[in-house]
Amino acid sequence: MAESVDDRSHRWWSRSLLALFFALPLAFALLTSRGLYYRDHVLFFRPTWWSIYTQLRRFELPIMNLWHPAGLPHEASTNFALLTPNTALLLLGPFERSYDLFVLSHFAVLGSGTFVLARLLGGSRVASMGAASLVALSGPVISFENLVVGLQGLAYTPWLLAGLVLCRRSPGAFSVGFLGLGFGFAAQGIMPELFLLDAIGAAWILGGPRFGRLGAPAIASMGLGVLLGLGLASADLVPLFEAMRGTARGMGFDTSMREAWSIEPLQLLELLIPSVWSLSELTGIAISAATGVQEAPYFTSLYLGVGLPLSLAAVSPKRRGSVVLLALAVLFLLVAMGPTTPLHRWLSSLPLLRSSRYPVKYSLCALPFLAVLLGLGIRDLSARRSAMRALALAHFLVLLASCATFYSSAFEAWVAATARPYTSKLVFEYFRDGDPVQMALTAIRARVWPALGFSAVLVALLATPRLRGSPWLGPALVTTLMFDLLVGAHFAIMTAPVSAERMPPALESAVSGLGTRVFPGAVPPVPTRPGQTPFESAVHARGSLGHLAWAQFRALASIELEGLGSNRVQRLYQGALEGLRPDELHALLRRAGVSRMITTVDLAWPRLAEASDVGGRRISVYEISSARPRVSAFPSWNQLSSSSTQALSWLTEPPAAKSALLWDVPEAVPAESSEGCIPSARATSVRSAEVIELEVRTSCRALVVVQEVHRSRWEVEVDGAETEVLNAEAGYLAAFVPPGEHRVRFRYASLFRAWLPLSMVSFVLSVGMVLAGLVRRRRSNERISSPSQTSPAASDRPVPSFSKGGS
Repeated sequence: MAESVDDRSHRWWSRSLLALFFALPLAFALLTSRGLYYRDHVLFFRPTWWSIYTQLRRFELPIMNLWHPAGLPHEASTNFALLTPNTALLLLGPFERSYDLFVLSHFAVLGSGTFVLARLLGGSRVASMGAASLVALSGPVISFENLVVGLQGLAYTPWLLAGLVLCRRSPGAFSVGFLGLGFGFAAQGIMPELFLLDAIGAAWILGGPRFGRLGAPAIASMGLGVLLGLGLASADLVPLFEAMRGTARGMGFDTSMREAWSIEPLQLLELLIPSVWSLSELTGIAISAATGVQEAPYFTSLYLGVGLPLSLAAVSPKRRGSVVLLALAVLFLLVAMGPTTPLHRWLSSLPLLRSSRYPVKYSLCALPFLAVLLGLGIRDLSARRSAMRALALAHFLVLLASCATFYSSAFEAWVAATARPYTSKLVFEYFRDGDPVQMALTAIRARVWPALGFSAVLVALLATPRLRGSPWLGPALVTTLMFDLLVGAHFAIMTAPVSAERMPPALESAVSGLGTRVFPGAVPPVPTRPGQTPFESAVHARGSLGHLAWAQFRALASIELEGLGSNRVQRLYQGALEGLRPDELHALLRRAGVSRMITTVDLAWPRLAEASDVGGRRISVYEISSARPRVSAFPSWNQLSSSSTQALSWLTEPPAAKSALLWDVPEAVPAESSEGCIPSARATSVRSAEVIELEVRTSCRALVVVQEVHRSRWEVEVDGAETEVLNAEAGYLAAFVPPGEHRVRFRYASLFRAWLPLSMVSFVLSVGMVLAGLVRRRRSNERISSPSQTSPAASDRPVPSFSKGGS
């Protein structure tokens, strides 16, 4: 049957909007001299992926993290999902640009996957485009400031579900390979909340008779696809599960940790008005009555815009499925409220879900159900027109009432009573030129006008008589939705000048070099420019904590965000902040191998560089004289147990020049006579971040120490013979060597490296099966469409089509 003009026009429209869908979000971060500025993207995720970027460009496997102060390897990190196609984008250009492209590409993967899944389920192009726009551009996703790995898992969830649909409808090589790729990519970024979402989606597909017969071929295809996916993800998951064993995350967080950062009831207004409480321009403002916490909300928005009334319009008592979808969406929004409702406490007490923290993340699970409802509403536009008009008008009136409220004197008084700078280790100076309350009011009021405008457009489209029977009403509604969400993204996706992450050249040169260990006792200053906005000034005040600063050195700092346990380096950092005298601090930093300190305190130490920050504070880089080198050997040692309270005091006393601290020795190891013994050690080869080779020369038994954080899976050989890896000094690697000349080799026994061959084989098999299935399908279609080989009756039979959701 020939394609109609409307069909061709809709095809052109959907492709054009899909291209726009991919291009516009990128513009937020890829404009000249600007980049993404999410809070923890800058502070933690960006340095992590900078380390991966650096090693990939050197043709090394990114196993060891080059910057992490706690020495956490990439493979043991919950924030490591390397084996996805998006990682290749990091190599397309300078890191400042390629990282932003890498993050935002996941929105495109999420949107396109939702479009494909909706088409497979029988949705029209218009309805599928609406669902894709809502999922990929709504508030909970665009404000994914802390969770790159969660975004990675969420982006591939629709591809995973699409693979299950294909296996059930058309078992075979193509569907097996498709499921293997979707499952493997999604599993690497799995979180407890996403695991629950995937389980619900899989149960829906397996239990729904509309997806085809669940026979032995379908079950076999699903099983083989899951095995391929597990194989693909094994290099990522196996090391992570080992690292989580016995940790707070692996065993389950306590109640207080699980309930932090919940959605407050008043914050639900952000479903209608983007970022109304969490103001990106005022990163230091908190409105306590709205957020319920001292700090800014975890997400910067929950915005659904005109997608909310369009989704609700699909709910009908006559359609049981729509009521279930709405109930699931409401359920997860209630769970996201944490202690405000009892649901989260019960849900988070279940196995696996005990490892979830920050209830607000459960709002992600509500989003797909609302997207399905939106697709149903667009599909049944004619049947549900009156309900859609009523809900659209109600949406507009609520926004109008909100606008009036925001401009009232009572609201001004309320904001004045509740808005305040929140407690932070960082000092923000940008309120000095303006009243923070008035700045907050201006920002809040600016949010409601675009939302009100798009709501008015929605009402006008539904009320226009000419559009009531037009096939272009659906595309017009979806186009309005998409631009509404993109404008909402403007209030949630934060950008800042890339230069905000650069320290002044003098300080940068003073701390540069990955072999340099630095104690950051203050926020390193960054350059400023005239005419900055308050937000940009705040970014500059904290931006130097981004990757371009951390990438210069190995920090001695306390960072424990992974729930994988602290170590002595972190405890040492905390001890150094407990009021040590300058001489004690100097002795401690010397022992820890720290050669530089950044601080605002005037010290009688050699000053290498200084600069002023945006608040006028003078920040200096000091040299720690006689800091112990990265590799050293000791003829004597003192032993302490892990429970000893003497460690910090012993480390801060001026010790004997050649005496080391040794922790947790299994059996008594007496220190031998060291009189006249002067051992020496030097690094002869550092072939990669995970292999360190040394030459040691000593006339007595000696303890060799390498300043890499002691963790499991490090191994050591002395002259080819394996020996025990010890924990010495500030929690660094160490090993005993006998008298004489020796070659010592420390090696990190990477599970990622060990399981990578299985992942690669699984990936190749999955891709090969997809390609084989496509070739077979193309040949089958050619035979059916050939007049010389096919009868007229056969040519009228429906042909399974990926683009149209199968037969």
